[in-house]
Amino acid sequence: MTNRYQYRILQRSRGEVRLLKLLPYDGNDKLKFIPTCNIFHVSLHTKPRFTALSYVWGAAADSRLILLENSPVLVTKNLYDAMMALRPTNEHIIMWIDSLCINQLDDAEKSWQVALMADIYRQAEKVVAWLGTADDQSDSVMDYLNSLGAQAEACGMDNGPEPFQEI
Repeated sequence: MTNRYQYRILQRSRGEVRLLKLLPYDGNDKLKFIPTCNIFHVSLHTKPRFTALSYVWGAAADSRLILLENSPVLVTKNLYDAMMALRPTNEHIIMWIDSLCINQLDDAEKSWQVALMADIYRQAEKVVAWLGTADDQSDSVMDYLNSLGAQAEACGMDNGPEPFQEI
């Protein structure tokens, strides 16, 4: 994958990470199927508001084009699909996406940024788990999960993100 975007160095002492501003479709037909985003640095100490994306990277050989700071960047099909599905219609959204927010060509950066991932996901305002595009069985699986969730709630197992505890 040849990418033209040049990452600026993060300040480790400040606990910096990169966040993406995923931009809405601007009406330019040439970019209708190309997610566009900007990237910026922020310190986790400032408690920034963002959505973290959790997804399976997928095969690097099956890649798609996005624009990062107007530079062409290839991403896996799975990430492309997630970005297209999450692409806002009006206002941008701020996201953390590991394969784009971490310089994958810098092993030292990768090492300490991966060590921050638990903090990144914990501080995220929302975490989106991308399971992939829907297929023929998706509706029935989601219906089953909703039914299972309703049964769990009926049994009193709806006490939020805390682990279930017997009283």
